[in-house]
Amino acid sequence: QFKLSPLATFTTCATVPNPMDPTPEQVWVKVMELYSSTTPHDQRAAADKWLKNYQQSPGAWQSLPVLLQHNGQGVDQLQLEQVYFFAANSLRSKIKHGELSQLEPAHRQGLRGSLIEHLIKFRNGPAPVRKQLSLAFSAFAGNFERGSSDVVQEVCTTLGGNPETIPVLLELLQLLGEEADHVMEEFAEVPDEQTHPLVTSARTAALPVLNFLHQCFAMATQDPDERRRTTQVSSVIACFGRWLRFDAVPMDQLAASPIVQASVAGLAHPDMCEASSDLLCELAYISQDLSKGLPLYQLLSSNLQQFYQVYSKALKEEDEGTARAVTRIVAEMGESYCPLIAQASPDAVAMVNFLVECTAFPERRVGSLTYNFWWRLCANVRAPEDEARREERLEALRPSLSNLIKVLAKAATITDEEDEISDTYQEDEWNMFRSETLRDCVLDVCEMLGAVRAVEVLEALLQENLRAAQAAPSRWHQVEGALFLLGLAARGVRA
Repeated sequence: QFKLSPLATFTTCATVPNPMDPTPEQVWVKVMELYSSTTPHDQRAAADKWLKNYQQSPGAWQSLPVLLQHNGQGVDQLQLEQVYFFAANSLRSKIKHGELSQLEPAHRQGLRGSLIEHLIKFRNGPAPVRKQLSLAFSAFAGNFERGSSDVVQEVCTTLGGNPETIPVLLELLQLLGEEADHVMEEFAEVPDEQTHPLVTSARTAALPVLNFLHQCFAMATQDPDERRRTTQVSSVIACFGRWLRFDAVPMDQLAASPIVQASVAGLAHPDMCEASSDLLCELAYISQDLSKGLPLYQLLSSNLQQFYQVYSKALKEEDEGTARAVTRIVAEMGESYCPLIAQASPDAVAMVNFLVECTAFPERRVGSLTYNFWWRLCANVRAPEDEARREERLEALRPSLSNLIKVLAKAATITDEEDEISDTYQEDEWNMFRSETLRDCVLDVCEMLGAVRAVEVLEALLQENLRAAQAAPSRWHQVEGALFLLGLAARGVRA
């Protein structure tokens, strides 16, 4: 449990003043010139250049907090929000790009307190300003190696005592968990006693944070206002997933968590879909080792039918967002549990068929999310072992793979709408997708299916597309798509 205390008093960050540094008033004028729709183009370009130079200057550390402290009296609200956003975004950019060295060492720690003060001020919005300040704070925690190893606890103590700042705390905890994970990867080869302070803080605070999130979840579910309840639950789910890589809770307890159960149900809710997908993907990722992750594997696999129902509804309604969310989960499950799926049991084949359907989603950005799984499956199916057993597994997968090769032929087919686009960038993007991303996936599938069998399937598809093109010449795209895959598959026959 966190000990909640009154708001601490912080020292505002500062640097040595320079008479030549722009004043906050000058910065304000330039921001107005940049964002105003009535500013002439040349003047706006000059303001943009001036502000970029200003952002990189040491003096910006002095004036940016002043802009954020403006009380807004006598100022147009839109202009005020534009200045607030510019200042918050500039602080985030300076921290992210390693400009903390411009501050005197004694002032760097004060920056953290200044950011917290600003977050408290903007706790009720504007949301874009608060988001930039939260990003700035998490970047500071990850970049300042001489910071406090209790940063997470201090944030919770400061922001957790007031119901009005709980949403800010949830947003900040989500970003801090993500930043700590990135830093932990960078310091993976470093002894624990020499690791980054943020990693130490995150490991120490992980269990209290997860307990705190369960408290927030319990309170959120009691809110009578449905929209507010949904928003709060979604925020808790999003934050929860960022604190699972610190091994604070056994897998069986995670599987029984009401937050995890809510994420399964939330997948079908448009306002909770993305957060639920993120958490369920994370559960699959951390449970790759089934000696420890079996409870989570059982949880996710037992809900595959529900995932399929959500996906089918999204496909019928052309809901790309929900289809993408489900595809991400199933693809992550496929990659995490690939050695088990490669055994080609009836349940495994059913999951492979589900992944084939996800690959077939009309929007390639969704279908291509599965491509890495097919590469992993190829590597696992072809792993050295008894030849008879390997052939038995491949035989069980061949019907699915035969359908998949036809799905990929459709992905290789340019649509009539795309054929009419003259945009060079989109044309290059399409060519790169087909000649690299799609090509690699096709070769992996052909290796599993067998080149001769792949050619047979594609030859039959080509004949079908030729007959369709004779009746409707506009169908020539399907013919070309099948020919493209046929050329790739034929390479295996020659080999």
